[in-house]
Amino acid sequence: LGGHEGWVNSVAFSPDGKTIASAGEDMTLRRWDAAAGALIGQPLVGHDGTVYSLAFSPDGARLMSAGEDMTLRLWDLASGAAIGQPLAGHQDFVYGVAFVPPDGKRAVSASGDKTLRRWDSATGAAIGQPLEGHSKSVNSVAVSVPGPNGQRIVSASDDMTLRLWDAASGASIGKPLSGHTHFVNGVAFSPDGRHIVSG
Repeated sequence: LGGHEGWVNSVAFSPDGKTIASAGEDMTLRRWDAAAGALIGQPLVGHDGTVYSLAFSPDGARLMSAGEDMTLRLWDLASGAAIGQPLAGHQDFVYGVAFVPPDGKRAVSASGDKTLRRWDSATGAAIGQPLEGHSKSVNSVAVSVPGPNGQRIVSASDDMTLRLWDAASGASIGKPLSGHTHFVNGVAFSPDGRHIVSG
């Protein structure tokens, strides 16, 4: 699937598997028909710098993107139009973003400013204080499905650790997860939320 003018940093399938979205160094997001491989509509333009990460909302109607311009942006998937104003608050590049399942009413972002932030995905307002604990850039974030003990956020950092957070309160849970001997750039939960994989 060609079209980006530079590195492609993130890619995801829509929840129904019919659409692929990609984020690039060329400051754009692009949508693709997963069956045909054809580009859908025009590139989504608005970030002022590299787009590092993207996520589909659980209902597949919206995209959220994270960029070098220290903002996140919401997009209407059907029209390709930006929704509202950029979500601002981070003090460095934003490297990761995830919607909070099951309804996607909240989102979480990860930044080079060593913090995570929670957002109301309808209004774009920040929720609570930044989540602090990492000593270096936070590169990736994932959110589990709700479970019997609540819902968890996991973050991956250049400080070679992962951290767990309570998705509702933002409180840190337990000790950092250690074992990597270099930067941790990616993290994901298993579908049932019981396991984590990191890279």
